Amino acid sequence: MLASRCAELYVAELVDACLDVVVARETGAVAGEQLAHDLGHPTIADLEPAEWLETTALMRAIRSTVRTKG
Repeated sequence: MLASRCAELYVAELVDACLDVVVARETGAVAGEQLAHDLGHPTIADLEPAEWLETTALMRAIRSTVRTKG
């Protein structure tokens, strides 16, 4: 189900990340995506939807559980 909705989930997360950047700039804070960019790390905008999905905590936990339980 996650893989089939990957693009939709990615776009929702991308919009959320953009809003975080805007709010952070208005409040003087630093958004996580901006910090990642400033430190030279990949941001969500640098990833394809399927790549992004594999970086999420949920997918990492699912993959780990599947590997552990065979």
